[in-house]
Order: sequence, then structure tokens, then C-alpha cells
Amino acid sequence: MTTEIPLQHISSLLIDQLRNAHYVAHYDQQFGPFNIKVLGLPQHLILTIDLPNGNIIVSILNHLTIEEMRALTLKMQSSGVTISYETSYGQSQIKINYLEDQGLFHYQQFLTPAHPLFLSEERPECFVIKKDFTIFKQGNIFVEQAQLRSGICYFDFGKLIAGSLFYFQNFSTLYSYAEDSQISYADSVKISWPEFGFKLPTSKENPLEKGKKYQIRDSYIIYSPTKPKNTHEIAATFLSNLSTLYRAIPKPNCSSHNLIEIREKCLHDLCHHKGCWQQVNTDAFLNAYLNDYENPAESMVQLAILYPLIAHRKDHKNQDLEMIISSLKNGISRFFDPSLKCIVRWIPEDAPKLDQSEEQKKPRVMDSWYLHHPLLNLAFIIEAGGADDQLKQQFISSLHYCIQVAQHFKYQWPIFYDLDTMVILKKEAAPGEGGEKDVAGLYAFLLLKAYKITKKPLYLQEAKKAANTLKKQGFNLLYQANNTAYAAEALLDLWSISGKNLYLRLFEVCIANLMKNTAIWNLNYGNAKEYNTFFMLFPLKDAPYAAVFEEQECALSFNRIVQFLYQQQVPISKDIILLLSEYIKYALNRLPYYYPPMLPKDILSQEVKTGFLNVETWIPIEDLGDGWTAPGAVGQEVYGAGGIFNAVNGYCIPLKEPDNFIQISYPNTVLTRTEKEVILQVLGTEDCDCTVILIGAKTTAYKFLMVGKKEIILDKTKSSVKIPGNTKLTIKWT
Repeated sequence: MTTEIPLQHISSLLIDQLRNAHYVAHYDQQFGPFNIKVLGLPQHLILTIDLPNGNIIVSILNHLTIEEMRALTLKMQSSGVTISYETSYGQSQIKINYLEDQGLFHYQQFLTPAHPLFLSEERPECFVIKKDFTIFKQGNIFVEQAQLRSGICYFDFGKLIAGSLFYFQNFSTLYSYAEDSQISYADSVKISWPEFGFKLPTSKENPLEKGKKYQIRDSYIIYSPTKPKNTHEIAATFLSNLSTLYRAIPKPNCSSHNLIEIREKCLHDLCHHKGCWQQVNTDAFLNAYLNDYENPAESMVQLAILYPLIAHRKDHKNQDLEMIISSLKNGISRFFDPSLKCIVRWIPEDAPKLDQSEEQKKPRVMDSWYLHHPLLNLAFIIEAGGADDQLKQQFISSLHYCIQVAQHFKYQWPIFYDLDTMVILKKEAAPGEGGEKDVAGLYAFLLLKAYKITKKPLYLQEAKKAANTLKKQGFNLLYQANNTAYAAEALLDLWSISGKNLYLRLFEVCIANLMKNTAIWNLNYGNAKEYNTFFMLFPLKDAPYAAVFEEQECALSFNRIVQFLYQQQVPISKDIILLLSEYIKYALNRLPYYYPPMLPKDILSQEVKTGFLNVETWIPIEDLGDGWTAPGAVGQEVYGAGGIFNAVNGYCIPLKEPDNFIQISYPNTVLTRTEKEVILQVLGTEDCDCTVILIGAKTTAYKFLMVGKKEIILDKTKSSVKIPGNTKLTIKWT
């Protein structure tokens, strides 16, 4: 029995006209199981898509200019139709296509104003009704756009109704409208049942230009015939639909930035700029932000830089590098709290200097992830052979306290707690949202590292206990992006150790959580015209900007994950490999724009939350956000400086000469190396490509050979080329 629901903003007259067939059918075409119609109603032009589950998607194509349409013409194509018409507002064009090989609908709308024009949008573009033209109860909503993230709606149709729907608005193509109207596309794709989709933000102050063609819709719809029954199926269907969509949309080109040059400038300023450092007795420590002397040194900051630098020295020798490593290693033991026998966030004797201006800036308050993150980087350092006996002992001792905390909270960490009493000081970020839900995965990854270092079964048992709690978190387990990435790594490790598919399913849930926290579009309006925002990853689920630290930690984690999937031949969808590899490519392309000298000075923030913004210094800013905000408002993030070293470590491969490198924007692994060649396996998938850049070659020419392809010569005259993913690449030199 169908339950009637109030029509809210939907015109009851429009539905009555559909029910009573008061329309002219301009277009009626069957595409596989779908029937597409374009219907002319007295005041509306609508698109209807009949779905196999007995529902109809209705999209009002002209609700921005509801008046009599003139000179309506249709141009038929094999995959759809193009509709053109005129009103007193101007000329409109609508393109509708069904991409059969990908199983998705795509429609675009263009408007050329006849005079300066303000638009008014009263409702989202789409709604769902049953074939008897009644509205049914709301289904389960899995994803809708949050702030600047992708313009996605993903939902099912409720009880006893098959199928789910994935909707995507490609904001990348709508930049001219945003620029001229000075609007943001944040939070513009929502679900207000039975309405869903894009509600075009409008301006009352900035009209559209006469005679300029604007794109105001770029909508994609994917229907899945099965309804997800559990969290894993929700995640798997989301990833499948997202990868299908990703293959279909146009993607921006990547610039050929030289990461080695940026590394050199960052290393120099990190070593020599006084604003990066503070002195505590005989030891020097890095500030969290440039020129931030109000806050004591933090263990997370030191170790977030120390590990990338220790990994970097393997292929790169430099006096500044050794100086920073030596200074940081000398000071780490100062963070060891003798009362807890654990490395903590603040140097114990320095903690009383905290001004208590924020919840976490109190001497004995611990933010849950801050306990584990420094220890995880210390574990990486131990694995790399970069820790002395004292640091190893402090690491092992700290694990005992971590286990006590984990067991006390039953592997459900709050936001803040008291270090000594473990009393919860802040349980949730917001009522009903839970605490730091992904810390269970971060903790599991830390304990798995400890298990590999010590071989003690206790650590493996603890890792399993923590990881098993993630299945309770559903499709909303992300608290902080890099923690969720570490959780994904832990789950892959546990699958490898145990063979249990549970861990592989939870791994997919983690990846889906990360992907829904991205912006797969290029803002390209306002200040954002100066930097590439495509495929941004946000640090928190409610963060309004992308941050260099979390973006680059996730890129490093994704690199390890793709390497693991390749080496272990994990039975996982290629969709995950595609999405992770493409994220890495665009994160590397965006990384240079976090550095102030790479940005126009006039777009940088004049007011800074922490420290002082030095526009000539190669220390990255924290924040890249909406085009109508000024980058750098948070400050220059010293602890984010490790990102450039991780990038060079992972994607710049030494060649013949000491200063010759090949820079590859995809995960890759060296198969063999001789005096005359290096053979690489470039990972990723064949249906996307990456950029290969030759760096520093002045006299040597390099031959690039791919299986089944002609050889390419790269030298100082031609220094870059694009190659497909999943390619074996041989580089030869004389």
C-alpha cells in the first residue's frame, strides 16, 4: 500500500498534469531497461526516467525560466537528444545522453541570457514518484553533499523496493556561473525527500552577463538494480558507482611540477628559518606552525617530520637533512612521561606553559589520536633502523599505557580524556556522532607494527580486538582522514595474517568512507583559479578545507595500500586501485600550491590564526578551501612539511647521474636496476594515465620502453610524457 506524503515544494499541479497526461511527448526512447521521455507541460519541460523498480525520476528542465518556450527544436542522436528553445530570458540548450557501456544517464543544461539576468531556484532539480504518480516513504540516505565535497546523492528506495540511486553533479563545468555570480557550490546537492539533486545557488547582487553562454547543470545518474543490505554492500556499491562516474567525467590536466626543486627549498627553510624552531633547554624542537612561540613543542610534530626525513636520507644526502634529523632525534625522549611511562603530546615539564585557550591546550588532556600517531611514526623509524636503544625502550613502554587506555575505553575512544585518571572530558564531537571512531584502526595499525617488531602475540591479539569494533561503526566511521587510511592498512594486514574476509570487507568500508570525504571537482572560481582542487581530500568529515598534512599522509598510506594490493594479489575490485592511484596523482599535483611562493600574494590571507604568514618561505600553508576564502588563514603548517619528502621518496626514482630523477605520479615499484637501466612496474589501472617527468638531465638522454609501445626519448628538450597505469616501464641510458 502506498503512503501519501505531503508534496512539500513539489507542484501538485505538475503531478496532476502527469497523472492526467496533460503534456506533449517531445521524446520517448527505450535504453535497455530504462524509458526516457521529454514531456512538454503547460509551464514545464521535464525529463522522466522510468526505472525497472517501478519508480520514475522526474527532472524539471526549465524551472529556472518558467514561462512560454519558443522555437523548441530537438536533434536526435543514437544515445539521446539535444533540445533547444528560447524565452524572453534568453536561449537554453539541454543535452541528454545514456552511456550504455557505463550504465549512466548524463544531462547538461546551458543558458545564454538575452539581458543581464538574476536566476531564482526554489527547489532541487529532481524528485522520485511511483508509476501511479504517488509519493512513497523515504528510503535510506547513504550520502549527500557536505560542504565542498562531491555533489553526490546516494540512497535506496525504502522497504520492499529494489535498487539504489547514485546522483552526481559535476561542478567542474559550472565554474563560469560561480565566478560571475560569486556563489559557492558548497552544500548545494541535498536530499529532501522525495526531492534530491542540485539546487543552483543564486545571487541577488551579481547578474549573469548578456550573451555569455553558461552551463548550469551537469548531472549524472546511475541506477543499481540491487539494494545494499549491509554496510559492506553500501560501501562496495558506492565505490563501484563512483569509479564508473569517475571514468565518465572529464578530468583536468596535471601540471609538471618539479618536486625535487620544491624539496630543496623546503629543506633549506625548514632547517634555517628561525620561525620553524623553538628551544627547550639544550634541545631544539619544531613548532607546529611557523612563528608559533605561544604553544609548547608537540611530539606529533617532531615525529611527523622525522620519519619522512629518515626515509629520505636513503637516496638523498644533505647536510641540512642530517642537521634536522640529529636535532629531532636528540629531543624525542624529552616527551617521555615518567609517571605514565609513555610518550605524550607535550614535553611534561613544558606542559604548564599551555594557555588553556582551547579544550586540548591543558597539561593533562589527551586528544585520542595524538597518543597513537607519534608512536606509529616511531614504529616506522624503528623499522627503518633509525632509532637508538633508548627510543626503542620508550616505544615498548608506551605500548603498555596505550593498551590500558584501549581496554579502559573498550576500544571506543572519546575526543578528550584525562591522561592520569582516564576520565572522559569530551565524549563526542557533536551529540550522537560518537567519538574518534577510526582511532580503533589507528591503534590496530600501531599494534601490528609492534607485533612485527617484537613478535609478541599480545600485540596481534589487541590489534584484532580493536579492528573488530570497526564493524559497529557503519558507513560513518571517519573521524580524521589519515586515521581512517591507517585503519584500512591495518585491516589489509589482518586479512593477510588471518585470511578472514571480514577484514577485507571492513577495508572496503574504510576506503569508501575516505572517498565520500573528497571533492571530485575543480573549483576554478575566485581564489581557487590559482590552485588545483580536483580530488581534494578533507582532513575531517566536517572540515571546510583540504589540509596538507592529512592529504599527504593519506597519499603515503594509499601508496602503501596499492603496493600491497599488487604484491599480495588481493582479491579486491580494481575500482579501489583506480580511485587511490588517481587521488595520489592529483594530491601530488596540488602539493606545490600549499607553498606560499607558488601562489599570488594577493590571494593569501591577511589574518592568520596561528603564528605569522611569511609569503616568501617554503613552509606549506595548512588550508586550501573555497574560492571565496583566502588560503593561509590557519597558518603555515610546519608539521605538514614532511609531505614533500614523502612525495620525493615515493615518486622520484634516481637514474644514471646523481641529480637525474624520473618523477612518476602513480604508485610504482622498482623491479630491477643495473648500471645501464632500471625496470619499473607502474601501478594503477590501464584506463587512466599518469605523468612521467625527467628531472635534472642536462647531458644524458633516456630511452623509455613500454610493452607493446614504441620507445620514447626524454632529455632536456622533451622532458615529460603520459603513460597508462599498470604498465611495465624500462628506462635505458648510455
